Amino acid sequence: MVSIKDSDKEKIITLSVSNPHAQDNETELIPIHLGNGLLKSIEYVNTGSTLGVKARIHIDDNGKVKIVAEKMTFINTKRDEDDE
Repeated sequence: MVSIKDSDKEKIITLSVSNPHAQDNETELIPIHLGNGLLKSIEYVNTGSTLGVKARIHIDDNGKVKIVAEKMTFINTKRDEDDE
């Protein structure tokens, strides 16, 4: 499942991933930064869509770690209720 954060500088999607190793079947929330090549694709994604993401870990000069998407696969795109 996906939620989307939009800012002027970058787009970030948050993936909700089930953790099968957790005691209570917890869900992990993972922020994924989208590169320029994927920015146009995000217009087809709404909160609640299901995606597959190929990503890499990026560490900047200050040691800040972020996950950057390289490829997205649309498994199920959820439409806004206004579009139906």
